[in-house]
Amino acid sequence: MQQVCQKWGGSHEEMHAFARTSMLNAPGGTLLGQLVAVAHLEEWLSLDSGQDSAYVRRPEVVASLNEAADHSYRHPDFVRRNGWVQVINSFALAFSLAADREGARECFRATEGRVSEFPWSYLNGSDPVAAYREMRSAAGR
Repeated sequence: MQQVCQKWGGSHEEMHAFARTSMLNAPGGTLLGQLVAVAHLEEWLSLDSGQDSAYVRRPEVVASLNEAADHSYRHPDFVRRNGWVQVINSFALAFSLAADREGARECFRATEGRVSEFPWSYLNGSDPVAAYREMRSAAGR
């Protein structure tokens, strides 16, 4: 997905299409749902302050995150296998930024306190755990 990101010569549209198509073409419970969350984080990162929050809080972005979550970690066939912690951490950050407190709380509960460096390093490269804790606290978990 990184190869089709705008920052590497692609476009936001191409990145989102790749992420959603990859997720939907995979069986339910896939870890690939994370691609949708990361695509939204990538677009959020590319925007100026103020525009970034407005983007990630748009109803269609929240709907996209929920669609991906339903096909990924919320799906009954989801198995906590290698990589699951990063998947749920990515959704936790995306839901947090989208001001979807319930979605974020659900993710923070599911991580059971396990933190992955990515995506929290987007917020605090020197202390991703602090970024996780700050967002978890803001979500009311």
